[in-house]
Amino acid sequence: MFKKMNKFVFTLFIVISFNCDICHTIREYSKEDVYKLREEVRDMFQHAYDSYLRYAYPYDELRPLSCDGMDTWGSYSLTLIDALDMLVIMGNYTEFNRVVDIVLEKQNFDTDINVSVFETNIRIIGGLLSAHLLSYKSGMKLEPGWPCNGPLLRLAEDVAQRLIAAFDTTTGMPYGTINLRSGVPPGETSITCTAGVGTFIVEFGTLSRLTGDPLYEESSFFSTVMIMMSAILLERPELMSMFMEARVAIDKHLRKEDWYVWASMLRGHVTLPVYQSLDSYWPGLLALTGESDTAMRIIHNYHGVWKQYGFTPEVYNLGTGEASTTRESYPLRPELIESIMYLYRETRDPILLQMGEDILRSIQHSARTPCGYASIKDVRDHRKEDRMESFFLAETTKYLYLLFDPNNFIHNPGVHGTVINTAKGECIVDMGGYVFNTEAHPIDPSMLHCCHEPNQGINISEMHRIYQLLEEEDNIKFMSMIDATTVKNRTNPVTKQEAETEVTKENTSNVSIKTETRTGYVNLDGSEREKSKNESLGDILKEHITSYYNNSKVNESEKTTSESPEPSNENVEVDDIVTPRTREEVGELQPPSATRAKEALKLLPNVIQDFLNSEWKSKSKCEPQHMLERIRKEKLYPDHPDVGKYELLLTPAQSFLQRISLAGEFLNKKQLEL
Repeated sequence: MFKKMNKFVFTLFIVISFNCDICHTIREYSKEDVYKLREEVRDMFQHAYDSYLRYAYPYDELRPLSCDGMDTWGSYSLTLIDALDMLVIMGNYTEFNRVVDIVLEKQNFDTDINVSVFETNIRIIGGLLSAHLLSYKSGMKLEPGWPCNGPLLRLAEDVAQRLIAAFDTTTGMPYGTINLRSGVPPGETSITCTAGVGTFIVEFGTLSRLTGDPLYEESSFFSTVMIMMSAILLERPELMSMFMEARVAIDKHLRKEDWYVWASMLRGHVTLPVYQSLDSYWPGLLALTGESDTAMRIIHNYHGVWKQYGFTPEVYNLGTGEASTTRESYPLRPELIESIMYLYRETRDPILLQMGEDILRSIQHSARTPCGYASIKDVRDHRKEDRMESFFLAETTKYLYLLFDPNNFIHNPGVHGTVINTAKGECIVDMGGYVFNTEAHPIDPSMLHCCHEPNQGINISEMHRIYQLLEEEDNIKFMSMIDATTVKNRTNPVTKQEAETEVTKENTSNVSIKTETRTGYVNLDGSEREKSKNESLGDILKEHITSYYNNSKVNESEKTTSESPEPSNENVEVDDIVTPRTREEVGELQPPSATRAKEALKLLPNVIQDFLNSEWKSKSKCEPQHMLERIRKEKLYPDHPDVGKYELLLTPAQSFLQRISLAGEFLNKKQLEL
């Protein structure tokens, strides 16, 4: 009994001593300590940024060991665009304005090059949209109509227009590769991954809300998996419902205690007991849903792997407790520090600051070079690799900086905002609740409300009606001209009543044309008309041209009755106007010889020759408007039952996220008085 008591006391002493050691090893951070770490991160960013400009620009990425640059994802100065919003976050407005001018002057995406649809979206479109929305902070001169207008927004939309052809598929899921000039490359594989198809809704949804074009949001919606962030940003409760449903499956099949492993898609059986460095974003996402206790347990596990090697390997085997022998690198990834930053905003636990400092010390010690920061080829011996991906400036340094800068405008909990004037009236922005895309480019949700009427989302039906009108505008104008000419050419005497009727008809031709009718088809005067089963726009035009020609013939005959033979009463059909009615009226057409045809082709300009010699006839061109109509018509996926349940957006998350629904409203004098 005495031995058992001694053993118990000894064990208790060890446990207490161990816990006290932990308590004493947790550093206390003063305000000055935190700001000092922030400035160290600023220097880190500046060293990497300056090195890119000095040694690598205009290439995509810096090679920090060779001190030169290389193109990787698209040959479009990727690192420069990816780093733009970080300049604003750090308050370096002068450099931001200078670089924006360079991007607008020199950037041209009309290039014959194949690029990753996923990477171009998160890095280029995301970077341009974020820079566009943050540009007012830098003192940059804004175009009238901002944030619904502006050169950076137009550039982002130009890139999106080049990517949109990738979504023209039977499933709505995009291809992985696109040619920026010609579209989907021939023979492009249809094999893809979840991240490759499901992370477009933040960028494309933002584009639709700012430009008023529903194409981007609708085309990306059906392939969405980035549902937590997009639910908050776009205020779509069905996306939050999808996240909650997915969360149940994740906890059931992937969670093993406080680790998440690989499992088969069809049966949910564990396939590999591994932890991936990319998984490190998950605790931060849980923090956004208010589950900080669970998130803290998970982040301690992930930080333990970091402490084991000084970095997190791409794959860590939970069974052996070692880095994978084939995935042992650390390419300066941001996911772990991302979660630490989110959790610190929620809990203010100082151990998270210590975790952040651990990461900062490792990178400074083992990754810094005279020409930037290098990826770690092997976490076991810290050998370097000659590459610095653009996300080191866009994400890793950004999350570190925001961790140590608690008063940054990004952290605004919704207690203040800025009123701006827009075409719709006064709009309040900068209310906090910034949503980061996959590449850590912050989007201000309140600005998405500034480009449409207050308390309303995009009226997709109205936009569709307008697009239909615009699509047929030229045909409508042409038919209106024919009708107007027909009325003008009438020379028969008319009574006063008939004249008033004609004036009324002319006036009605100028009013808006109705489209939502019982039949869906209208005459030029706005009245409904039935459409025959096979009637086409060509039939309508033929009818108008035939009527015009025969009326003109009658009028001309009346003028020359006394001078000409008796006119024929036979009406002329439009086909007779274009082609002869009998074959005998014209001789046989002799096609030119092949030699003569080639000689004639050589007389054309080179650009036309190239066009005629190309395989343009065999290629199907992606028409965005037709693609949008097809998406709406096919409705591959049923409407979600939780479309209108906005209470789902009020999760027990951090307060700054819950304030998003109150931000972005238009203000008037009555509202201000209230």
